[in-house]
Amino acid sequence: MQATLDFGYSPSMIFFRWAGCDEMDEVIGDGHAELLYDDPMEITFAYHNGDETVLKAKPETNIGIDNPTWDHSVF
Repeated sequence: MQATLDFGYSPSMIFFRWAGCDEMDEVIGDGHAELLYDDPMEITFAYHNGDETVLKAKPETNIGIDNPTWDHSVF
């Protein structure tokens, strides 16, 4: 998929609209990413009149607080 984003944000959440191509078909949708209180990040992608996907990521604990990285695997 290739897409462009138009977004807005708040202290713990970002909202976005996207448009692109998926296997040569034009697709559009929206979504949001939210930092949750217990460290993980939840990202929702929704196709217009279609499916919705939720991804979750959490910071790796062995990197350190000053330079965390995100484990993007679903848990």
